[in-house]
Amino acid sequence: DLWSGGGSINLGLGPVVIHVDGFRRRSDDMVIPGNARSERLRRQDPLPPGEREDSGRLPNSATDTKGGAVGASWIWDNGYFGASYSLFESNYGTVAEKEVTIDLDQTRWDTRGAFYHPFAGIREVNHRFGYSDYTHTEFEGRETGTVFNITGYDARVEVKHEKLGPFEGAFGVQTTHSQFSALGEEAFLPPVESESWSAFLFEEAVTGPLRWQWGLRYDHSTVDSDSHEGFGPGRNFEFDALSASAGLVWEFADDWNLAFSTAWTQRAPTYVELLAGGPHLATGAYEQGDSGLDLEKSLGFDLTLRKRSGFVTGSTGLFYQHFRNYIALRPTGRDFLFGEDGEWETLPIQAYEATEADFMGGELEATFHLLAPAENTAPATASGPLADKSPVSLSTPETTRQPASSLDLELRADYVFTRDRDHGGSLPRIPPFRASAALIYRYDRLTARLEGQYAAAQFRTAEDELPTDSYFLLNAGLSCRVAEGPVNVDVFLRGTNLTDEEARLSTSFLKDIAPLQGRALLVGMQASF
Repeated sequence: DLWSGGGSINLGLGPVVIHVDGFRRRSDDMVIPGNARSERLRRQDPLPPGEREDSGRLPNSATDTKGGAVGASWIWDNGYFGASYSLFESNYGTVAEKEVTIDLDQTRWDTRGAFYHPFAGIREVNHRFGYSDYTHTEFEGRETGTVFNITGYDARVEVKHEKLGPFEGAFGVQTTHSQFSALGEEAFLPPVESESWSAFLFEEAVTGPLRWQWGLRYDHSTVDSDSHEGFGPGRNFEFDALSASAGLVWEFADDWNLAFSTAWTQRAPTYVELLAGGPHLATGAYEQGDSGLDLEKSLGFDLTLRKRSGFVTGSTGLFYQHFRNYIALRPTGRDFLFGEDGEWETLPIQAYEATEADFMGGELEATFHLLAPAENTAPATASGPLADKSPVSLSTPETTRQPASSLDLELRADYVFTRDRDHGGSLPRIPPFRASAALIYRYDRLTARLEGQYAAAQFRTAEDELPTDSYFLLNAGLSCRVAEGPVNVDVFLRGTNLTDEEARLSTSFLKDIAPLQGRALLVGMQASF
């Protein structure tokens, strides 16, 4: 059973806007179709005589979560400034350990603001700052176990400049700082302080039907661990990483464009990848770091074709990325034995290792506007490994005009192939070929959706990793606006996995002990004013 509720209020008082929101979500142990453990795992590791397989429900998967936020912004002609405070609390079970629950608390303060045209040649200066305090405590029954705490901040300032000849873009700096500690017998990391400083630049120029884009990013990061009786003396690490990207978008027709991008990226290893050495309940494994890891380096290429309007809209693309020192958490085939008083348990040992690897694949997104096609426009930007880091989007925001009645068919598919050049075979936890089709009908205040999701079997696995079977999920939904005016009221009905199919994600560490949810129905109401 699942119960969920929430609400939000936005209030404008002249130049001041106030926002308040909150939510609560509670669920029992998740209903599953069949056994919790996969058939392959049951054959490989049968239970002792007399023990029964868990089935029907996933043990220790219940959750109780609540949270909220309050914030205010002051808006004036040449900018804005806002601040917010948010709280998140959750108590949930860990399916990797049936007797362990986690009590999580997180608070966060955020500020954000911008100044428009503060100086000659500068179009905008914007900034953001956030501070968070995260704690989660593991309980074995009523006994307090390991306590994890992470405090830290992140800050960013970016400057968008006016056109300099044909060039328009932005530059800026960013910093992050965090302190991690784990107190208890099952701490898998020593106390760690990590910090990074970054500088970035992104520029683009338009010459006729061509849009040229390029970017640079420099990152300096440090990781400093304290001495700890379980991990030995403290260690200090320092990394300098440089990334660069270039892209070209060709608008060869009114509603068509072709984008090509290439990127050279470097990434410093995280403190977990460097220093881990203990049981980690989130992955259900004993994680083993490697203090000798160096920068992860990659060279990638991306080609994308987009169509923005007409009977068919969407995009299709191909990508290839070669890694030197790709950092992967790999199964080792060995187990870690732990426990006390004659009660012993084992966890699979997974180790962070650097390897030479290749990623290649493609994706497709297409919408067929079968009835009264919508008029869509979408930005034309090059994609690639640096796309998410680009500090500014200089394209026209997406706009959509839907008619009173429409019927759309949405198709999606993606596939990725990986090759581990050092060990042979595939990298661990790689998704299989996936495809989905959805039919969406809209008429006045009514929306209906029927969707099928398919995932192929994944037999290309890393050594000591079990294959994953294919699955097909059938989902449906219906929503209707029953009242409109000062208060808008919507009611909805959603059904997921209607055929009660057993489905497991090949990308999950826990796939062989925790399938996806079985058949579920959700009824709800939403009011807005």
